[in-house]
Amino acid sequence: MKKVFLCVVFFVGLLFISPLIFFGFNDFLLRPYERSTHIFMGIIGLLCVFISVKKIFFPAVQIVSEQQAQIFKKIGKMVRWIFVVVVVSMTIISAFGYLGPRIYTYILEKRGEYYDRKRVEFYTNDTDGGKTPEETFDMFLDALKKGDIERASKYYELGVQERALNGLKTELKDKGNLELSIKFFSDVRGGEKGCQNIDKSYGGCNFEYIHIYKEETKVPISGTNNFILVPKGRTARQITDFELNHYSNTWKITQPY
Repeated sequence: MKKVFLCVVFFVGLLFISPLIFFGFNDFLLRPYERSTHIFMGIIGLLCVFISVKKIFFPAVQIVSEQQAQIFKKIGKMVRWIFVVVVVSMTIISAFGYLGPRIYTYILEKRGEYYDRKRVEFYTNDTDGGKTPEETFDMFLDALKKGDIERASKYYELGVQERALNGLKTELKDKGNLELSIKFFSDVRGGEKGCQNIDKSYGGCNFEYIHIYKEETKVPISGTNNFILVPKGRTARQITDFELNHYSNTWKITQPY
């Protein structure tokens, strides 16, 4: 009866080892949610096989002295504690392997929700601008003409405000004034307005002005000290784009900056 039980333990051990045999080491490495479970089952299976083989083929010998009995008793007790520690450790590792990804996913979701709330809060508090594109454009031009680049940059969409401010700072530093921007945006303000899908996040309005060069002109290349020579009569499209901040119901400039 004892040998039958040990044979059952042996085959259970083989069953526990089977995931490593069937899936293979390289394959289950690609299964992060199952990795710890496979390792745990494999160790338990190896222990079952080892114990059953030892008991069947290497039965315990009779202890002839009390001293030997005490030694083997201590060894057996130590082995049992090691077994308990291994089983508990692997159980904890398996639980972590199962729960870890779910906890990580939960943290990511909560972090995403937090950033979404902050984004809505920032855009709701971004009230610099008008209720129409024209109103925002006029506020922006007024700030430029007064040299208030901090205020002018506030009329841009939140994501580009810093770049817009840096561009105006560079122009003010290099030219000593904002005449280039004032001329450009003043011309565009008098251009033709067009709107499309303003009720959607990807929609908006723009002002387009067709500039005709009345004489041969040197036009600076943005970000460099170089110029290009534009012949007389050449035309150029100058455009300023706007989009509606749906959270604060104000119109913001998106480009150019």
